[in-house]
Amino acid sequence: MDGSVIRDFEEGPSAPVTECSITADSRRIIAASYDKTVRTWDLETGQLLWQTNHDYFIVSCKLSPNGKYVALSLDVDRGICIMDAENTTILANIKDSFLISGGFDKSVAIWDVGEGYRKLSLKGHEDWVMDVAISNNKKWILSASKVKVAKL
Repeated sequence: MDGSVIRDFEEGPSAPVTECSITADSRRIIAASYDKTVRTWDLETGQLLWQTNHDYFIVSCKLSPNGKYVALSLDVDRGICIMDAENTTILANIKDSFLISGGFDKSVAIWDVGEGYRKLSLKGHEDWVMDVAISNNKKWILSASKVKVAKL
């Protein structure tokens, strides 16, 4: 390992990338950008697999643990978009239980995805919540805020 770049990905975004991640099977990467797009590439070849365009800035993108869904956090108070990670269909209803999000309102929200409403708001940050993660056993929620704080 010498720190050199080992892969460039074709057809990259035209604006800053806000977030990127690798699927659990290490076969694909996904990236959200301020150009209002989400792109997925094949990790091995660097080939673009799909791209979607949205009406609003995409602040964050996360893959579900099983890699089947993509959750997007859209610009200030524009909501959350959930997509099928294989065919990019926007899903209106998922049978799985819940989704966690952070926001400019300084809270962590727990959403009932199937019913489409905010079930609970967790307060405690002094500024906007920039990132959230949930443990595999769904027992712990980790959140990070703009003021250099992480909370469990």
